[in-house]
Amino acid sequence: MDKSLIMDKDCNSPSMHSELHPVIHYLDMATTIRNAEIADKAGCAGIFLIHMAGQDSLLDQAAIEIKRAFPRLTIGINRLATDPLTSIRQNVSVGADSTWCDVCGVTSAGVDTLGVSLQTELAKHRGHNLFGSVAFKYQRIDPYPPKAALLAAEAGFIPTTSGTATGSAPEIGKIAAIAAALPNRSLAVASGITPENVSCFVPHVKHFLVSTGISKSFYLFDEAKVRGLIAVLRASG
Repeated sequence: MDKSLIMDKDCNSPSMHSELHPVIHYLDMATTIRNAEIADKAGCAGIFLIHMAGQDSLLDQAAIEIKRAFPRLTIGINRLATDPLTSIRQNVSVGADSTWCDVCGVTSAGVDTLGVSLQTELAKHRGHNLFGSVAFKYQRIDPYPPKAALLAAEAGFIPTTSGTATGSAPEIGKIAAIAAALPNRSLAVASGITPENVSCFVPHVKHFLVSTGISKSFYLFDEAKVRGLIAVLRASG
């Protein structure tokens, strides 16, 4: 690998290990299992499942099959057509480790009734994680992303943020400010990460949720890119 991918001269040294969670856009079971195999062989921490047309029920069997075939991987699910509370319950029922919600009821203005309900529900399922999107793409712009992320973390969620659009990397200043407000750098980023830019984010981010930057098509991962991103994380950590 080109050593220029390992650590950009303008980046700070990382403070702790970062994890890659490739996001699988569900097409069919065979392609989903192939993507999970690529993630497992590359040494990824886990995967996330999502169906972009909202056919969420198709993700249930996929999660079960991946857990059976690749028990080392953690499994998260983002159910686009299912409300967050029901998503947690359904994800727990199929053995998923995490739920990712595009809206988690938390902004810098505070925690609303949804956020409180999610906090209560999450407490019933010890060991299950909620990746809660804050200052996220396509949401109303939040004027104070660090405060929103801190409130999410205090609610027991993993604050998950992004750039302005799918495939768009967030500004490093935004990420650094959010991470500085959080204990243990407990932040997830879910857009625009590639093997070429990830080293600049490593000092600030614990979880990288990535699809576009490691894929050869919308539905299929590029094995070399997945391994390349993992190599950068290992070298940086």
